[in-house]
Amino acid sequence: MVDLVGKDHAMTLQRSIIALIAPLALAACATAARPVPPPTLQITAYAAAPANGRVNSYLVTGRTKAMLVDAQLVRSETEKVIAMVRASGKELETIVVTHAHPDHFMGLAQLHAAFPSARIVARPEVVEALPEAFDRFVPLLEKFFPGDVADALVMPEVLSQPHLQLEGVDIEVLDFHEGESEYVSALVIPSMQAVLCSDMAYNHVHPWLNELRFDGVREHARALQELPGVQTVYPGHGGPMTKPQLQEYITYVDEFLQVAEGASDTKAIVDAMSAKHPDYEALAGLRFSASAFVQAREVEAQPAADSSTATP
Repeated sequence: MVDLVGKDHAMTLQRSIIALIAPLALAACATAARPVPPPTLQITAYAAAPANGRVNSYLVTGRTKAMLVDAQLVRSETEKVIAMVRASGKELETIVVTHAHPDHFMGLAQLHAAFPSARIVARPEVVEALPEAFDRFVPLLEKFFPGDVADALVMPEVLSQPHLQLEGVDIEVLDFHEGESEYVSALVIPSMQAVLCSDMAYNHVHPWLNELRFDGVREHARALQELPGVQTVYPGHGGPMTKPQLQEYITYVDEFLQVAEGASDTKAIVDAMSAKHPDYEALAGLRFSASAFVQAREVEAQPAADSSTATP
């Protein structure tokens, strides 16, 4: 005699088990098929002392790896950047140099010695300009920072394509010419809605305007204001900014030009701009900018003075 009751009970139990397992199996398959999202990056800034330019080096970190943007001016500040990288516990994978001003590349030899496996990169314009800039600035820097200046330069490799990655996260490299420096890179991280713009902007720090390209400086700041998808601007000097705050930097440049054109000498420019912006750091930048403006004006006026006194 067949036990129909027992058979029906076993079939019911089997169907119940299948009903329980099937959703779990489907969920597991869906999870396995779903792409793993890229890691969330973080940005940590090291800011040098005002006497050393108040320049920023940025450490961009993922889960296990890191990228450093810019390399400081003097040895003592670079040592603190090295300590910041080591304290992060991340493997430094890449060092990026944004432009050929000494406060952004003089620390390369120290960084290479501390992290020899890190790849040092820069866009072609930077690589081409670095040897001449190093030779030109070292004697001057030794006068201001005796014993605290690098005596060797480690050359970056050319970053031929305008993009980088950190742990699968895309970083766009934008090229800008004829502004605060002859060339500068800006690094856009779309996933963070952020741009590391180097010296395209300063925040409450007297900017380096020695190269006197005032139109280019303002155009670059306006270009940052118009970058799509960007909320936070990380400048080369000073704290993070929003895009609307860039207008204050543009206004500073306008004020400098207006003051300088009406000032009798370097001191008059420095005094006037310091009074307008008493909370701004790194006064040396203002002094250098004012001196460069006055010297250029004197050179420009020289031919006219010579011709006016010439004998017919």
